[in-house]
Amino acid sequence: MRKAVPWMLVLLAAATAVAIAVRRPRGVSEPAAVEGALRIAAFDAQIDAYRAVDPALILYEETAGFPVQGFATLSALAVDAQGKIHAGGGRLRAVFSPDGAERRRFELPADVSALAVDQAGRVFVGLGDTVHAYEADGARAAVFADLPPDAIVTSIATVSEHVFVADARSRTVLRFDPDGTRTGAIDGRGADPGDPGFVIPSPHFGLAPGTGRTLWVVNPGLHRLEEYNPDGVRIHAWAREAGLEIENFSGCCNPCHIARLADGSLVTAERGIPRVKVYTRRGAFIGVVAAPDRFESPNPGLALAVDERDRVLVADADRLRVRIFERR
Repeated sequence: MRKAVPWMLVLLAAATAVAIAVRRPRGVSEPAAVEGALRIAAFDAQIDAYRAVDPALILYEETAGFPVQGFATLSALAVDAQGKIHAGGGRLRAVFSPDGAERRRFELPADVSALAVDQAGRVFVGLGDTVHAYEADGARAAVFADLPPDAIVTSIATVSEHVFVADARSRTVLRFDPDGTRTGAIDGRGADPGDPGFVIPSPHFGLAPGTGRTLWVVNPGLHRLEEYNPDGVRIHAWAREAGLEIENFSGCCNPCHIARLADGSLVTAERGIPRVKVYTRRGAFIGVVAAPDRFESPNPGLALAVDERDRVLVADADRLRVRIFERR
């Protein structure tokens, strides 16, 4: 009796045939095309394998969420001291109760690229190449004029009386007071003359407040997270290997977003292979918040925030939904 052909081999053969038909350029022999298609199929299969996560590593479950009605996209999240959730995308910013009921909505002069809220309730909104500050009632309080020309504002974090702004174009974290006066900058170079500083291959350059008066900065091209004091002195850093393994950071430049939990551990989000994970403050892998199979595309945004209950909020731009995860 003939042995049954495993279904995966059937699929691989079919995929190979299609790849040969579609991808073989003129002048390339069929054997060479077959070899190339097999390599592509093998690579795709490897990626799919890494998208699967051991269920024992998944420490969180999705317990709540809400849509952002009328938004064209969803690019930024923040939580204020009262637990209200601020979401931004396109030229809209909205404020929601902790259970997802919309309270207020504001139109903005440009597309939202970042959000942060300080302890006094002032809202800082990245608008591409600038930052505007707003009072809780929506009145504009300040415009941050002293940004580099053609800045790309990707993240904002408030630490004590400081407002830190990540500019991916200049590869610099700029420090301001709440009224928009520039008071300092961090270039990430440290004391080592060979330190390349912040390596930003794409416009993903994340910040998060640390414990006390420190600031966490993602150095995505080095797959590294760095902790600074308010004066811009690096006090700690850790990195993971560039790799597809669940404990590592995939691609050229991850993580793309970070947030901090109450105990000081860090939540990270990656693009390419979309996944949300948790690490200790010192960089030890703890577990998974959301595995890749929870998302619909390789790059669903995944801006992050953490609320007063230590729930992890994830901005899913594909679904136009704020998704809420809690520890099991």
